[in-house]
Amino acid sequence: MPLPKYDDIHLPLLKLIHYNSISSIKDAVIKLEREFDLTEEDLSEKVQSDVNKFYSQVNFSKKRLTDAGLLFRGVKPYRSTDEAKRLLRKKPKKISNSDINTMIKKAETKKSN
Repeated sequence: MPLPKYDDIHLPLLKLIHYNSISSIKDAVIKLEREFDLTEEDLSEKVQSDVNKFYSQVNFSKKRLTDAGLLFRGVKPYRSTDEAKRLLRKKPKKISNSDINTMIKKAETKKSN
């Protein structure tokens, strides 16, 4: 199976953090590797900076979820916010980049008020 697109990682990562004690990106990557049924070949793919591509995708997804107000910033183990709990109760099939962008704008508006 090819690597998922990073926006396909948002919802599984949010659920993983919400329902489990995850203290590092490495822990999340190990669990998500199984969820996406990735092969060693998939996982050997690198980005230009010679970093594991899947690790980079998971890390970027976590940053986007944090920016959107769905994860607390700087807390370990990682924790989901009340906003994330409300979202997960709706049982979304996916969290798209468009959804994330909308949530980021909403979070920025709250901060400026």
